[in-house]
Amino acid sequence: MKERLLKLLEIEPDEAERVLLLFVMGFFMGMFIATMSVASQSLFLNFFSETKDLPVAFVVSGVFGLVATVVYNFLQNRIPFALLALASLLTVTVITAFIGFGEGFISDPQHYLYAFGFTQILPFSFVIYLIFWGSFGRLFNLRQAKRLVGVVDIGAMIATFIAFFSIPIVLKQMQLETQSLYDLALASIVSFICIFLYLSVRHINKARSFAEEKTLYKKLLAKDFFHNRYILYMSLFVILSMTAMTFVDYSFFNVTTLQMKPDELANFISYFEGLIVVFSFLFQVLATDRIQAMYGMRVSLLVSPVLIGFFTVFALGVGFIFGYSPANTFFVIFFMSILVSKLFMRSLKESLDNPTFKLYLLPIESKIRIDVQTKIEGIVTAFASIVAGGIILLITQFAVFNLIYFTLFAIPIMAAWYFVVNRMHASYRHTLQNTLIKNKETAEVKVVKEYTINEVLENQVAGTAEDRVLYGLKLMEKLEPTLFENAVIQLTDSDNNRIRKFAEERMQALGVEKDPEKAGLRTLARQAASETEDSDLLAISPDNLMKLSKSPKQQDRILAAKLLRKLVSQKTIFILLELLRDGDPRVRFEALLTARKTKRQEAWPVLIEMLSSP
Repeated sequence: MKERLLKLLEIEPDEAERVLLLFVMGFFMGMFIATMSVASQSLFLNFFSETKDLPVAFVVSGVFGLVATVVYNFLQNRIPFALLALASLLTVTVITAFIGFGEGFISDPQHYLYAFGFTQILPFSFVIYLIFWGSFGRLFNLRQAKRLVGVVDIGAMIATFIAFFSIPIVLKQMQLETQSLYDLALASIVSFICIFLYLSVRHINKARSFAEEKTLYKKLLAKDFFHNRYILYMSLFVILSMTAMTFVDYSFFNVTTLQMKPDELANFISYFEGLIVVFSFLFQVLATDRIQAMYGMRVSLLVSPVLIGFFTVFALGVGFIFGYSPANTFFVIFFMSILVSKLFMRSLKESLDNPTFKLYLLPIESKIRIDVQTKIEGIVTAFASIVAGGIILLITQFAVFNLIYFTLFAIPIMAAWYFVVNRMHASYRHTLQNTLIKNKETAEVKVVKEYTINEVLENQVAGTAEDRVLYGLKLMEKLEPTLFENAVIQLTDSDNNRIRKFAEERMQALGVEKDPEKAGLRTLARQAASETEDSDLLAISPDNLMKLSKSPKQQDRILAAKLLRKLVSQKTIFILLELLRDGDPRVRFEALLTARKTKRQEAWPVLIEMLSSP
């Protein structure tokens, strides 16, 4: 059963423990974010004004998020990842404990703690996601990550779904107040830390050293960040999409408090967030890959502004026709249109926009890609929250603008979003073309400067893939027989049965001894035999060499191969060709040594014959 499940999920047996630990981490991550967001949002809406206090809370939340991501980005390449993540998680734990148990230290907890808790949702989400996906990136190489990212992503999504839908059940069955959700959030983040510590000690710290990370990745300077047009378009995309989402969130929170009773807010927000996760999951499984494959990246990113723009116009028309005040009979229609806008915006962002946006990061130079991603998804996103909150705060200063106008102001944001996607895609194609040209030139330089035949063969044989090692050995036997003898001696201790058996067979065929003392004696014997042969060399004619090369005795044919090292000419070259085709591995081996050692022009056809022989 276990093997079938691993095969179904495309998980190798040695990856099972790491993937399972990430699943568990994903569950506690989802539980923490769910309980924290539901508690903070419902308590804030119960005790604060949506029109006056909510825009300020958006701005303050963005400031906290900006500070958190700037500090994280600053320390990312200066201290090891495990230490940075642990320090960040402990900070989140301390703040969560303060929000949950700080009532005795503050005179007016409802006024300060609940507002503070609402502003921590954004920075907490940034930090948790950076640590979770940072751990994933360090646990698997690029090939494994591409294969497992969907499994881990869907696993985290399922965990979040379970967390959101379990909150109302827990509150009802255990008869808890909304404030008690902070206790569950604290227990979840502590459990997350415990799993992360185990994962760090057992896997992350062994995967890659801090020194290796510093050489692999580097930071992008601020001036380079702003001078790169492609990165600027990506930043504008994030700012506009985040601003549009904040406008929709503002309308959602306002209509929710008008439609729902205060004691119903926690359950409603929890079920609605769970519904968003369900839509995201279904859209990611059923539609994301098809849209990307059939219509490409540009259309994938245009789906959200076009679709959300349509629902925004629809909500605007509904509001003007049927009314947007609770006193109106058809207010529920306006309420439902805002809910549908938020549902599609959040689900499309999670299932389509985020995966597609990650593809736009690929043309960026590999050494700075991680830093650019952290800056855009962290610092730029937090800055976008400040911008959106500031715009909403400015609009609320004019009494003439009420709830319906926030839906109206969202329309030009959608239009700008659409425009930036097109500009970003055009810049993507240009950047991708330049990157491919640059990588091709770099690869050609490396091939010319860094690699020789010996190095390529040695790297091939030193690998772990069975087929590649055997193929490298066969090439080495033809091209570098001296290296081949040393390689088969080393591979007789290989853990792979097939490679070890191949090496042993070749050693036996060549008469090579693994024991260093015996090998030394054999080397001395060969030197003595060579000196003896040299003294009789002048007495050997090409006709006698021909007879030796065709002798039924192995030793005669070996002697003919060795004598050819001192006597290679037009008349004797075909003798060497015959010996290269000899069925005896030892004779063929000596002939290969002769062909390799000779530098005369007459031996070049031998090398050609050697390369073309099976």
